[in-house]
Amino acid sequence: MNTGIQDGYDALLTLAAIHHGGNAATALAGYRDRRLRAAREVVAFTGRIMRLVTLDDVGTHLLRTVALAGVGRLPFLRRRIAQAVSCATRTTRRTGAPTPST
Repeated sequence: MNTGIQDGYDALLTLAAIHHGGNAATALAGYRDRRLRAAREVVAFTGRIMRLVTLDDVGTHLLRTVALAGVGRLPFLRRRIAQAVSCATRTTRRTGAPTPST
């Protein structure tokens, strides 16, 4: 689900651009490139978080516990992490997806 909603939205905009006269090959290649980039970002972020969560030595465990407790108290950081994992910040302006036509 991390990229699914954005994948669907980007696909809709890409198909709309094609429907309104855009070059199909170029539009679809752009869609593929944007979605692969988004998926790679999510996988990389998730990998970093998993490495942090699975560290086992006592010092690292204590540091991680304190850091995560601090993040949980800061709404901005909590929201930012949720947005990064969900791809909620990947807007058409940031990804280069076609913009909805009026």
